[in-house]
Amino acid sequence: MKQKIILLFCWLALSCIAHAQSKLILKDSLLYTNIRFSSSHADSTLSLLDTGCSLCVIDSTFAVDALNLKINQQNKVLVNSNDNRLSTCIMDTIVFCDRIYKEVPCMVVDLKGIYQEYAPKFIIGASIHVH
Repeated sequence: MKQKIILLFCWLALSCIAHAQSKLILKDSLLYTNIRFSSSHADSTLSLLDTGCSLCVIDSTFAVDALNLKINQQNKVLVNSNDNRLSTCIMDTIVFCDRIYKEVPCMVVDLKGIYQEYAPKFIIGASIHVH
């Protein structure tokens, strides 16, 4: 009887953990998941998961048109040894895996202009886990 009760509690704990995980979507040999940009915003956005990217990346057109973000042209981050600099912004709230991340730094890049129909609107980088 003890074993059945312990097994039941373990199953309950695992089901709670699995509920908080985000659904991964394989598209064009890349992993995507859905995120929201505010806790009250119901629409989710398909976003690319990139474990090698230090900062999150947002498409400039999507940032300005859909999210009404103000892009800071003065505060640019150095991205490589060629002195290339990219604009940055701070995302107030990102909801990912049922967790709320506040003040997430992001690079702003013209992804749609470079990669056209293959470009994601948002790339989840390592900076989301810092906060």
